[in-house]
Amino acid sequence: MKPVIREYLLSLRERGELDAILPDLLSELGYNVFSRPSRGTRQFGVDVAAIGPKGDGRVYLFSIKPGPLTRADWASEGEQALKPSLEEILDAYIPYHLPLEYRGKQIVICPCLGGEVHEAVAQQYNGYLDRKSTETISFSTWNGDRLAGYLDDGLLREGLLTKDMQSNLRKAIAMCDEPDASFSHFRRLVDALAESAMGKPDTKMLRAARQISISAWMLFVWGREQRNLESAYLATEYALLRVWDFARGLLAKTTKAAGKMGGVLSELVDLHLVVSTEFSEKVLPHASNRHALSAAVHTASPLDINLKLFDILGRIALHGLWLVWADRRSGELSGHPPTREYQYPIHGLAERLLELVAHNTALLTPIMDEQVIDLALGFLFLAAQGRMLGDLRAWLSELVTRADFAYSVKGGRYPCTLREYADLAEHPKVDREDYFEDVTAGSVLLPMLAFWTAALGDGRALEALARLAAEKLSHCTMQVWLPTEESEPLMWRGQDGHGAAFFDIPITRDGSDTIEYILRECGPDTPFHALSAVKQGFWPLVLVACRHYRLPVPPHFWAAALPWVVGLPKNGRAHATVPESGSVELVFTGTGASPEAIAAGFGRAAQPGADWDVFAASAPGGGPGASPEPMAKKRRRIGQSQGANAKESQIKRRRGKTQE
Repeated sequence: MKPVIREYLLSLRERGELDAILPDLLSELGYNVFSRPSRGTRQFGVDVAAIGPKGDGRVYLFSIKPGPLTRADWASEGEQALKPSLEEILDAYIPYHLPLEYRGKQIVICPCLGGEVHEAVAQQYNGYLDRKSTETISFSTWNGDRLAGYLDDGLLREGLLTKDMQSNLRKAIAMCDEPDASFSHFRRLVDALAESAMGKPDTKMLRAARQISISAWMLFVWGREQRNLESAYLATEYALLRVWDFARGLLAKTTKAAGKMGGVLSELVDLHLVVSTEFSEKVLPHASNRHALSAAVHTASPLDINLKLFDILGRIALHGLWLVWADRRSGELSGHPPTREYQYPIHGLAERLLELVAHNTALLTPIMDEQVIDLALGFLFLAAQGRMLGDLRAWLSELVTRADFAYSVKGGRYPCTLREYADLAEHPKVDREDYFEDVTAGSVLLPMLAFWTAALGDGRALEALARLAAEKLSHCTMQVWLPTEESEPLMWRGQDGHGAAFFDIPITRDGSDTIEYILRECGPDTPFHALSAVKQGFWPLVLVACRHYRLPVPPHFWAAALPWVVGLPKNGRAHATVPESGSVELVFTGTGASPEAIAAGFGRAAQPGADWDVFAASAPGGGPGASPEPMAKKRRRIGQSQGANAKESQIKRRRGKTQE
């Protein structure tokens, strides 16, 4: 393993990448790490600080430099130069910032390199270390070969990693350019480590989590060198889910071990975001060019384009939802924020996602009902982003219009329940009388479209969906997927035998029945809220499981993203007006509406400092699309309204319009 590890260390490009593995390596070697890498605070040359293992009470101060040490890396004025960092340690950190309890101890300053010291700078480097050494301060170089030896003899040594595990890791790395085979080997490695940690003491669980993290980093770095991140993307998703599976009980505690496990999991999240960012930075620059990504699939088959684009959509949207979670810090484990800055902030990422949809029309025509997963992730991200409901409504309208057309014409490529590629390639079969009913026997896609169009008040789209359900798809079971008590822990392992279909969902012209019927199963006492990731505020993991294992996104997320639907009265509709004045007006109408009921429904959407007013009026008349007379109104004053920063829709111009 050592040559593989050495090459991996040499390929680490950024400072944060070597930072990610050193604390875990030191902990596994018996060091007590008391300072870790951080962003936003000055560290005076010290990236990691630790007390030596038992029998060695010295203080070790590590200054990290990725790659080999060249003349330019030694004494230049750049941020990565090593000599200025060592000067800061001697002049500032040791006399003024070393914790009081460690002063008076012997200090070892450790330049930590991903590679070797180049011969051209070796004499200057060694001479500097000799001159600065004193009775209390010494130097010790941790180069790539030494780090590789520690990893090979430590976390990845035989006995901790069996020969089969080491073999699977080597094969996963070697086959990065064959993503399916590479991920298959990595999955076997992770499964073996997860099984070895299940139910074991905290130290063994920590070691397994660190081994999985290091292995995932190695796979990513080699994949990056091969310019193929597919295996690394799937591997980091799977690693997150399996580590959560065996660590969730420990993470619910408040022990020291729980804090360390939280740090490992945060590092895994950060690694996944690094991989996802690399993926996004390859794809998104081409999103604004019409059909550029469709053409990049390099196929003559529209099916291949459709499948790949929806896969891209799901990944970009899930990346955005992770950023939303990280930005709000909901569910942060142990104070370990992401250590990488991202090229696309949340709003910019949402704009790129809309460009992706607008310039690749395949994303308006799902071919599989299963693609509801990727669409749901896209809807959730745009709704969570908060400024693009008009664009989202336009996207929904186009989806409904094109689905209605596909179902209505002979030979149209309408959404179906098929999943195998060979079957999809032959879809639709117009020569079989019972074929249409067979492949449209059930749908999760249409109820989700109905819910979102109802929540955003698109009367025309709702009417088209209701007509389609009644005339063309009366045989189709309209359903959503819900977690059950068995989903914990089977959801994290990708095993069958959990979840339930909630079916016979009505799709009506006003949409209130659809919303009410679905919300009935989304209460606080449902099994969804008992999922460990939801309880501990780590909700993106549920979405990762849905995307990775191809499970429909639970409707609880829909309700959370569109909180005003909770107050929607029976036989009523909601209207959201987005003016230029900096406020958002939400108007509910219906026979069952009351200011008190609506106030309760809107309570989940209220934020500290929001200004709410309640008005009562008479009940309205008229059907979908009619201008309502408000029975109750709540106005929320916000700092930046959807209208204040609205741009021209990527799909249709919606600025200044009324969103029903």
